[in-house]
Amino acid sequence: PTIDAMGAVARRLERSPYLLSTEEVSRFWQRGLLGPLACEAQQLDGLLDRLHAAAPASDDSGKRNVYDPQHDLAVVHELARHPSILHPVAQLLGCEELSFFQARFRVKAPGRQDNQPWHQDVGKYHGGLFVDGTPIPSITLWLSLDGADAESGGVVWIPGSHRSLLGDWRQGFHGLKDLQHTIEASAAEELTISPAEFVLFHSWAVHCSLTNVSTRPRSALILRYMDRRHALDVSFPHHPCAIT
Repeated sequence: PTIDAMGAVARRLERSPYLLSTEEVSRFWQRGLLGPLACEAQQLDGLLDRLHAAAPASDDSGKRNVYDPQHDLAVVHELARHPSILHPVAQLLGCEELSFFQARFRVKAPGRQDNQPWHQDVGKYHGGLFVDGTPIPSITLWLSLDGADAESGGVVWIPGSHRSLLGDWRQGFHGLKDLQHTIEASAAEELTISPAEFVLFHSWAVHCSLTNVSTRPRSALILRYMDRRHALDVSFPHHPCAIT
């Protein structure tokens, strides 16, 4: 988005209590991540129990990785449109009309080997491509439902890594598989976050997550957004949403 576009949305949201400061917007585009921020949606009440009920364990490990829970739970749609979430996303994307196109419910059970390698969320399975074949950028919202830190398998990310695509990005999640041992991780930061807080990150930011070595589960709801004008790939269930 252009500075003018982001400024226009900021003026539209000037009365919103969730308006990001100029410094916060700049920090996001410099680092590729912003937060933690507080989610103030009443839909959070009982949400974790409802997601668990809709997400039986995929195997005896207790691992849950549920794709697009909004298909079955209207509350996920309501949450995705709450101003405390939608207003910052719209401001960073520089648009008043957005597409909410993907959701994930992810639980890391205590003591389970469930680490995720370095990757960028880009390409065919992460928002699609423009007509010229370049990937469509998006913003990912990572909402903690029970808190996360390095011990419980929190997210680790590399600031500034969203500025370029690495490896064979057309392979999506596996695009960095041949670069796992060459990624310069000395600048990586570990995410510590409390329940009902979220971070916003550019989906191309290089990130991974660790094994949960704690005695606590680590549960998160992940929501993905793009500029509504970029909702080109019909294989995604694009749900329009707009700031009010």
